[in-house]
Amino acid sequence: MTDFYTASRVPNPSGHGFSVSFRHPMRSDKSGKRGLKVKKGLGTEDPVGAEAFVTELNEILRDESLWPPTARPFAERRGYSKKVIDIFYDRSEPESVDYRKIRDQEMRLPGRDLGYSRALLIGPPGAGKSTLVRQLIGSDPSRDRFPSTSNTRTTTCETEVIVADEDYAALITFMSEDEARCEVAGCLLDAVLKAALSPDDAAVARVLLEQSDPLFRLKYTLGDWPRDGAEEQDAYEEAEADTGDFDGGPALTAAQLNEQAAVLRRFVKRVRDITASAIKGVEQSLGPLDSLSPQDRNAALDLAQETAEASEEFVDLTSDIVGELQRRFDWVEPGSYRRTTTGWPIAWRLTAGQDRRKDFLSAVRFFSGIYHRQWGVLLTPLVNGIRVKGPFFPQWSHHKPRLVLIDSIGLRHEADANADVPDQIVSYFSSVDSIVLVDAAHSAMTNYSTAKALEAVGSAGHTRKLVIAFTNLDRVKKAENLPTFRAKRDHLFAGVADVLENQVARTLSKEVARHMASHLEVNTFFLGALDKADPKPAIGELQRFLERLQADVKHVIAVEAFPEYNIDNLVLGVRGASEAVRDLWTHILDRVPWQTVKAFNRRYADSREHYRLDPAANLRTELGNTMSRFLDNPAKWTTETTLEAKRETVDRIKSKVAELLPALVRERLRTKPIQQWIDAYWLRGNRSTFERRLRIEAILERWIPIPRMAEDPVIQQIVTEFLDEVRQAFKDAYELAKEEMLQERKQSAGGKGADAAAAV
Repeated sequence: MTDFYTASRVPNPSGHGFSVSFRHPMRSDKSGKRGLKVKKGLGTEDPVGAEAFVTELNEILRDESLWPPTARPFAERRGYSKKVIDIFYDRSEPESVDYRKIRDQEMRLPGRDLGYSRALLIGPPGAGKSTLVRQLIGSDPSRDRFPSTSNTRTTTCETEVIVADEDYAALITFMSEDEARCEVAGCLLDAVLKAALSPDDAAVARVLLEQSDPLFRLKYTLGDWPRDGAEEQDAYEEAEADTGDFDGGPALTAAQLNEQAAVLRRFVKRVRDITASAIKGVEQSLGPLDSLSPQDRNAALDLAQETAEASEEFVDLTSDIVGELQRRFDWVEPGSYRRTTTGWPIAWRLTAGQDRRKDFLSAVRFFSGIYHRQWGVLLTPLVNGIRVKGPFFPQWSHHKPRLVLIDSIGLRHEADANADVPDQIVSYFSSVDSIVLVDAAHSAMTNYSTAKALEAVGSAGHTRKLVIAFTNLDRVKKAENLPTFRAKRDHLFAGVADVLENQVARTLSKEVARHMASHLEVNTFFLGALDKADPKPAIGELQRFLERLQADVKHVIAVEAFPEYNIDNLVLGVRGASEAVRDLWTHILDRVPWQTVKAFNRRYADSREHYRLDPAANLRTELGNTMSRFLDNPAKWTTETTLEAKRETVDRIKSKVAELLPALVRERLRTKPIQQWIDAYWLRGNRSTFERRLRIEAILERWIPIPRMAEDPVIQQIVTEFLDEVRQAFKDAYELAKEEMLQERKQSAGGKGADAAAAV
């Protein structure tokens, strides 16, 4: 006789609403055992309604014919509620969702067809991208405070601003409930490790609320651990005046702070209990942690984390924290949500008249703010995209521009790990008119990521879109070697030239570096006083900068001339790309702490990105650079044409390569070996850290093979498959670019013919 699982109604710890808890008969936990525990919010505070959903779920759990995923249509025909069906048949792993597409469905980004120009701002954290956006949209630093700024990393998601003489509108999208659950589980795992190493509850709370990945900080939404009254004051900061109303709304009251502190103490207490239980089990097998060698102790801590994660208490705590996060969405009064059947928000929309700017921005700041007196009500960590539209016009401009500004997350800066520009940013390159590299003048061109950004733009064939904006020029003081404004500008541009000569020329080609240097001589801007409401010293340069962003950078229409290539020459370049990535990852796995490697492995196993380590981005960069060098050296041209036309044609092919490579790399390193990433992450027991490293090396060896002669036919087949994929990507990009340019030439010829006929 089959034993059936049963679902039960569970009140949420917050006292608001209900969840359902059950074991899924068709899903296995990470150890391979059937009966994965599932706990999902029901999105209702009505006990009778919640019980009705539980009753339906129990009917499905008693009918084995309805368990397989393929039985979903039958369950729908039987009339079960959509909420119950979504809970039972929901994917066990996060789905890949195109959130830009969701935003486009309700608020499309206008382009050249409507007279708008689009500008993408990229650069290292703290360079001043958001501050520059404030100036371009007329956002007062004291009154509007949008987008949020600070001296460190602030922008945690794509922020898109449509400057239009229309009413205000906002569309904000959120990570899915599964993604939030994975993020919370990652924070909890870090907290478990800290709890095993430290008796200090405040230290455990800090790890839980502010993990090393700066894009997801629970403290913004759950609040901060209560401060010690004797906490040392910062001698370098003046005491902050408590205005009671700052950055988007009133500060939390004493009662709210007390409630927040009580919730956090309960969470940390549960982390302590989970950790103690896991450590007890590990020590029974391996002995006291303090008696183990460093290597064995690391393995024991790894096992303790895995034991904790597999426990029911861990699943319950994860679900309760996610429920607490979901409750915060209801604290935002204006606007309307689009939700899943379980109540998790997909998107939030708000419209307001042009006379309601203050109210509009006050509401939006709940999703983008960082002000510490509002920690506990901000939804910033859960947001993956912000799109706003309205009369965001700069006060210093004499006209109203038609502009779209895209403020991206700060570039990574770890030169010894991964500073390659993420796919999330590169995917914008082909759809924008300007790519603005923002860097701070007082530390210009010293961040490794700025060189990688220049390399990425040149490799993708978008040099003509490139603009550099140096901010904080007011922080570059006069010195013996910088006596004038011109001297400052020359000094800054010399830094650009140095990077081009020593980085871009080396990774791409001298021709690309020279072309980029010539282009940037008239496309580099020097800005200061951007944090002021009236940036008087910078107004002239800001106006020139704004004119550049709106300029229509025309394609050069070449004659019937196309490059021809010997594709066999591409093989040597691919070999160099594979070796570069493999060497980089040998270094990473030797030097990076095991906790970081495990966290990266967990994200790849869950089909999510890792902020710091990303072999897919490394491979995309190296293959892109290889293709760029290859394309710069054709065997011949079908007919002679100008140097400018040749460069434009090659760049057009490069841009198509840049569009196609991410899909190739994702399929090769993420999709096909997904089970291998899962198996590597869920290694258990002694020496699991060492074994995980070997598994990761094996994945990279299999999917990033180094082309060379091999007697083993299996290895040769793997290499041939890889080379065929790269060759096909080149051929597809070449044909797409050729077809696109031929079409443009036909249209251009037709337009000239029509003009001539009209003249006659």
